[in-house]
Amino acid sequence: MTRQSPLIVALLAAFLLPGAVTADEEETIYLAAAEAKEIAGREGEKVTVHGITKDSSKSASGTNYVNFESSEFHLVTFASDLDQFKEGEPHEIYNDKRIAVDGVISIYRGKPQIKLTSANQVRFLAEDEIFPPVKAKPEQPAPPEPEEMKEAPVTPPKPAEEEARPKPPVDWKLYFK
Repeated sequence: MTRQSPLIVALLAAFLLPGAVTADEEETIYLAAAEAKEIAGREGEKVTVHGITKDSSKSASGTNYVNFESSEFHLVTFASDLDQFKEGEPHEIYNDKRIAVDGVISIYRGKPQIKLTSANQVRFLAEDEIFPPVKAKPEQPAPPEPEEMKEAPVTPPKPAEEEARPKPPVDWKLYFK
């Protein structure tokens, strides 16, 4: 390494690292499962979809489909990924449940889906749970109490007589010779 290399590394770190976004800082996109058109418009994006599942099924090849009420959106789990689900197959454990699922949207035969590869992608939601979570607004300073408020000093108006009196003309010959 040359003498300039540590300097270059330090400069690159100073400029590149502050702009780096961590996974925690990313803005989560929440969508209701009933919004199939909106979900389809997010193809290739990581989102969180929430809703109530209904009529889930399993194909002859072992592929699991978790469907949502009143929606064309579904979750798909291939037989090769079923070993990641220790509690059972997705079409059984997630059917008729209120859930939120994280994943990347893909389109298959014109319908949006998320490929389930892990049970960690799914979260069960309580009936009374508010979802999506409400963002906390940044705190704003409280307005000052009335006794803390300071009035600006008021300058008394000049009497009308002084303003109305004309000033004598200046003789320029006294100043310029």
